[in-house]
Amino acid sequence: MKAQSVENHQVASSERFYESTVDVTKESAVDTAFVDLSVEPLQDHLESLPDSVREIVFLSPVGDGLAQIVEHLNATPSCSGALVLARSSNGEMMLGSELHSEDFVQATLQSLLCIE
Repeated sequence: MKAQSVENHQVASSERFYESTVDVTKESAVDTAFVDLSVEPLQDHLESLPDSVREIVFLSPVGDGLAQIVEHLNATPSCSGALVLARSSNGEMMLGSELHSEDFVQATLQSLLCIE
């Protein structure tokens, strides 16, 4: 199992948000990327996703993005690794219309992917 990591990359923004990635895998590669549409510049971030990503799921800005992630992962048992890309500030990620702590997002992914 690959150790999970949380990376923050500062972006120019008057809101003082950062682009943040939570990466959790059972094996060595991420195969699903969940991307919040508020990430800017979106195309640059999409181009920098790992080559192992086979599926990109865009989170709707309407509704809780973490609930969307949970729903998708419950319907996709073959997922072995997930990456969440979203705006973040002070350890909280904006996913859809809700803020969630990065630690909670990471723990939720670990639980859904059965990673200890």
